[in-house]
Amino acid sequence: MSKLEQLSRANKFGLKIPKTLVTQSFEDAKQFWEECNGKLIVKPISHGYIERDNPKEDTLIFTNEVTLEKLSDNQNLLPLCPTLFQEKVDKVYDMRINVIDEEIIAVAIYSSIKNKLQAVDIRRDNMENVRYQVVNLPHVIENKILDLCHSYELRFACIDMAFTKNLDWIFFEVNPNGQWAWLDLEGVTNIADSLLRSMQVKPL
Repeated sequence: MSKLEQLSRANKFGLKIPKTLVTQSFEDAKQFWEECNGKLIVKPISHGYIERDNPKEDTLIFTNEVTLEKLSDNQNLLPLCPTLFQEKVDKVYDMRINVIDEEIIAVAIYSSIKNKLQAVDIRRDNMENVRYQVVNLPHVIENKILDLCHSYELRFACIDMAFTKNLDWIFFEVNPNGQWAWLDLEGVTNIADSLLRSMQVKPL
């Protein structure tokens, strides 16, 4: 599923999304950096997992913050392929929102770095020193999430969002085959039981 199409569709359903730019132009990227007041990240335009000939050398591309210096140093690479930039979101915590039919299991993920700021990408360092908390979403957000999943005809999905310092819920992407088992293994959720119930044949 295209990240750009997801962002567009989520926005149509009323979910807030980050300012986003896909470009091969250094000048456009620099202008966007300025529009975002220097708060810019770069992420894979599709999936960030690269499989290599030797599985031990497989690579995971993380979301990274972009400085003007880094942007300038790599300006000759930008024309080679489209690059996805987004305004950096000042997160209180990340959200993994698991949707099973009409059930929503939302987990706040806290991953502090230096100065107690939420990490740009919580997956770094094998997600060590991460803290989890099951939270209840506002009903209006739940309804928009369900509408989004219904539009894709998804009975299951893992949605990545963030809760910000401005008290906003920001949508990043929906994963129709997203990871969830680690949350059960951490003792935070019991998603496996929800999935089993969803697969039971209901009597007519």
